[in-house]
Amino acid sequence: MTTLGIDLSSMPPGTAACRIDWEDDLTGKVCEPENKCDDSKLNRLISECGEGAGIGIDAPFGWPDAFVKAVAGWPHEQWGEEVRDELRFRQTDRFVIQFFKDRPPTSLLSVFRVNGLLSLPCARWPC
Repeated sequence: MTTLGIDLSSMPPGTAACRIDWEDDLTGKVCEPENKCDDSKLNRLISECGEGAGIGIDAPFGWPDAFVKAVAGWPHEQWGEEVRDELRFRQTDRFVIQFFKDRPPTSLLSVFRVNGLLSLPCARWPC
C-alpha cells in the first residue's frame, strides 16, 4: 500500500509531497520528498500511487459555518471586531491564539487566504 502526503501551498514553490510505501508488516519506507510541486508533478505523483493508495492533502476544504452565514447576510449586518475575528480565524487558529495568549503568534492566515487560495488546485488533480 502507498500513502502520498501533499503539503499544499498557494504557489508551486511552496508545495511539497512525500510518498510512503508500506510493507505487509506495516513498516514504511519514506521516499525522497518532492519539492516545488506544480500541477503536472502532483498529477504524476498521484497517478504513480496506483489503485487503493491513500492520499492526504494538508489544506482546508470548505468554509466555517459562521463565515458562510456572515457572507450570506453581509448586506444586513455590521461586523464588529469580535465577529471579524470569528470569521477571520478557524477554531484551530483561535485555540492556538488562546493557548499562547502570553505570547500570541505574530501571524495566522485568514480563512479566505487559506481556503480561497489553497483549495482551488485540488479540483484539477486526477483523484
